[in-house]
Amino acid sequence: MHYRRITPDDLPSIFEVRVKTWHNPNGSEEMARMGINPDSVRQMLETTHHGWLAETNGDVVGFVMGNKQTAEMWVIAVLKEFENLGIGKSLMRLVEDWLVSEGCDRLWLTTDTDESYRAVGFYRHLGWIDCKMEKGDIFMTKRSDQVVADQQAARCGYRAAIKLDDKIEHHEVIDQYRANGWSSADKPTELLGALRNSHSLVTARIDSKLVGIGNAISDGYLVVYYPHLLVHPDHQGQGIGRAMMECLQTRYAGFHQQMLTADGKAIEFYKQLGFSKAGQTESMWIYSGTEH
Repeated sequence: MHYRRITPDDLPSIFEVRVKTWHNPNGSEEMARMGINPDSVRQMLETTHHGWLAETNGDVVGFVMGNKQTAEMWVIAVLKEFENLGIGKSLMRLVEDWLVSEGCDRLWLTTDTDESYRAVGFYRHLGWIDCKMEKGDIFMTKRSDQVVADQQAARCGYRAAIKLDDKIEHHEVIDQYRANGWSSADKPTELLGALRNSHSLVTARIDSKLVGIGNAISDGYLVVYYPHLLVHPDHQGQGIGRAMMECLQTRYAGFHQQMLTADGKAIEFYKQLGFSKAGQTESMWIYSGTEH
């Protein structure tokens, strides 16, 4: 499969794919009523929009387009016979990365409420979050820092999916902390409450199984503190911890102060992420625990 930028010469093929994937047989007529035609899309490509297509043997089988002015993922379409091959996911990554590179902070899209079309589940799987329902459409959003986390995971080449503000379950969190020997596992109610009420929560999952977790406490403007970052011992040394931490750092980029405490091997790990000893200061605490 070959992916490349859409050019005006591709518009006939793009429209052919879109008509074939429209939710009813009246795609051409409905698009015309909406003002969507080759001339209007050509103008979009020259100003606010960019798009990518997927082709095989010279035939276009899918495409995606986004609007940098509004941060909208405007349209994606893949021919039915080429579904479930990862084409849609690859196209979404291209448009998400481009929108973020153009300075878009909160990406958005709309899709049909009818889940039989499978689009809603597809977007959710890629980290898009339901925002609201309006006039028969579901509005979904995705933050730029989540897009960056996806980029980092893809770059590292591992199977872990890094996600911000994920939903966590009691048993998987306790298993994670016990595997790492953290005494916080002995206070499960308090631990879950602390994690769920953090300013940010980051997770790493492989095939939906939790393999890493971290959190941040912040005033939301100037200072952020990173209390916890854990990777299951079976998955350490694969870049998962680094990807989770870089994801959090992206969210808090530009903050006046980013803080954490580290000991042992973790010290060198955090140095590689740009942290350093805090001048001549001395760490102080009132602590009720054994290790972490």
